[in-house]
Amino acid sequence: MVVRREVLRGQVWFDCPTICVEDSADLLALHLPPDAEFGFPDHGAFPCGRHGSAPAIVRPPCGPDRLAAAPPAGDAG
Repeated sequence: MVVRREVLRGQVWFDCPTICVEDSADLLALHLPPDAEFGFPDHGAFPCGRHGSAPAIVRPPCGPDRLAAAPPAGDAG
């Protein structure tokens, strides 16, 4: 079990338990179980403003049977 933490401006703003599927020099693959509980800080302010204040970002569907992947930065494909 690995706790994945999202850090923004030096502060953890989100975390969730994941299972490491592969950890190699070229790939880190984590599985997020369907019943995983997300964690958010008990205090402090979200560094980029109130949640929900920004327009929604449209992303491809994802879920337990889907995978969303992006090439590494600087990789044209």
